[in-house]
Amino acid sequence: MSDFVGKQFGNYLLTKEIARGGFGTVYQAEHTILTNKQAAIKVLHDIHLNSSKEREAFLQEAQFLDKLKHHFILPFIDVGIQQNIPFLITEYAVSGSLRKRLEAQSPRLLRVEESLTILSQIGQALHYAHQQTPAIIHRDLKPDNILFNQQGEALLADFGIATILSTASLILTRVTGTPPYMAPEQFRGYVSRETDQYSLGCIAYELFTGQKPFTAPDFVAMGFKHADEMPIPPTQLNPDLPQHVEDAILKAMAKRREDRYPDVVAFVAGLYGSSDTQRKTESKDQQSRPPSPPPPPDDPTVSMKVSESLDPKTVLERIRRNDVPSTWHVLKKKVLSPMPISDVFFAFFGVPIFGGYIGLLSAHDSLSSLFSFHPPQSAIIGAAIGLVVGLCLTSVNEEAILVFMPNGFIVDNISPVKNQRYIISYKEVEDIRFDSTSEMLIVVKTTAASGFTLLPIGGFHEAPHLIAQRVEQAYTRFRLYQILLHRCEMIRHHT
Repeated sequence: MSDFVGKQFGNYLLTKEIARGGFGTVYQAEHTILTNKQAAIKVLHDIHLNSSKEREAFLQEAQFLDKLKHHFILPFIDVGIQQNIPFLITEYAVSGSLRKRLEAQSPRLLRVEESLTILSQIGQALHYAHQQTPAIIHRDLKPDNILFNQQGEALLADFGIATILSTASLILTRVTGTPPYMAPEQFRGYVSRETDQYSLGCIAYELFTGQKPFTAPDFVAMGFKHADEMPIPPTQLNPDLPQHVEDAILKAMAKRREDRYPDVVAFVAGLYGSSDTQRKTESKDQQSRPPSPPPPPDDPTVSMKVSESLDPKTVLERIRRNDVPSTWHVLKKKVLSPMPISDVFFAFFGVPIFGGYIGLLSAHDSLSSLFSFHPPQSAIIGAAIGLVVGLCLTSVNEEAILVFMPNGFIVDNISPVKNQRYIISYKEVEDIRFDSTSEMLIVVKTTAASGFTLLPIGGFHEAPHLIAQRVEQAYTRFRLYQILLHRCEMIRHHT
């Protein structure tokens, strides 16, 4: 990394290094022409925009972000590229960062009212950005990116840096974000408004407890913690914390995006205790739900090394032989399966005609005189009975199977209309989400041509939301292991 102190970027001379992060280094700078005019300059020294296409994409995105004018967003002053190195100029926040404030206050916590004010101001900034078209996602929320102006107001900094980099046709060797504050889906490379909400929930957790929700020795281990483990309830670490604050934090930090608040405004309202009745109802619903499924008994990083075929014939044959590895999870349910068209024709026409004929013959029997049935009535009753029998025969019970494996899953015969089989390989998946209304699992493929697949997962002996959670956790493990393999390959390449 280069030290740019003493060098000039635009009309600003870099005078002091303020902070250093994954994307670049922030310097305090003075204007070379205007006196007493200071700014902060972020030099993205690890990124080189060598082609005109990359430079154009960077500048276009910077122009878009310059439109973010909000009282609690640190504003841009200028942007540029110097010797293929991009840099951003913003106002200088004289009162430092939230990280510095927490370190100065440690081990004591900030007052609850002060923390709520900070979260409210940052929440307003996030909501404003999320309402843009298209929505602007921060991607790297953390205490280091929350600054304070001279009036003590919180300002959200580094807004959209990750977005700028991702649109510049650059090859990034890591998922953007800071691991202690990243949502589970962010470790898979997916970001959304709910991703920022999760990160703000992690910051709230740290503000009210004095510690991060999770600690781990490396990126991959941290990813597993966010995906699989629940944080220690904040009230256990801070008994004076109101219960509604804990409820709001844990909801914002839900593993699945669908279980979080609809937006950041609702999260902040929850922190303040708004909609208390609604939250109590949601809390009761969560308590009544069955516990989340435990992770597989094997170490997920080890189980990923097992090469397992997604060939449905092989998988179903092993299930029939009861030869199921510990890394698989099998669910079954009964479904109605249609008969062949010839059988359907016989059931709807042949059986009623035959029933009517039998009824007509029985009209001359002694039973007809007993029940006062005449031949036409007997024929109609026989045909009706035959039709009911035919309807019952048009479908038969069969078994639907859902098999979870470390590298994907297989769904066989889940449709009541026709036999359907889906083979989902995590290598071909971009995102997985759950629609609780229709009880459908939405699998988004990596290529636009593939589109997405809708999988009904209701009716199994395991609740649909638990099935969705199991799939999302398995997909996260798969992506994390792929990142680990990529890093090992990079290390081998450089040694």
